[in-house]
Amino acid sequence: VNCAFTAWSQWESLGGCSGLGLRSRKIARHHQNGGMPCNGIKEETREMDQFFGEGCLVGDRDCEWGEWSDWSHCGCEICGEDRKAQKVKYRKIVKQALGA
Repeated sequence: VNCAFTAWSQWESLGGCSGLGLRSRKIARHHQNGGMPCNGIKEETREMDQFFGEGCLVGDRDCEWGEWSDWSHCGCEICGEDRKAQKVKYRKIVKQALGA
């Protein structure tokens, strides 16, 4: 009887800001009566984007801008007779730049 592994577990975060995931498997059946022993790893780690937390600083990135607002209103009661006032739009930075 040959050795057999269980199926791989789901990926789990190793925590912190490592960005590393871990999955594992176990020996479900040991070899017997001259069968083949299990060959292969029982644990595997991998860097995975979904395991970097929101608060983790990871490499360089440009800032990210939000959407533009609507144009402000500028009626005669606001602009006055000289019409020199301006309408404005604005947008905010939703993610600050990181790195160099």
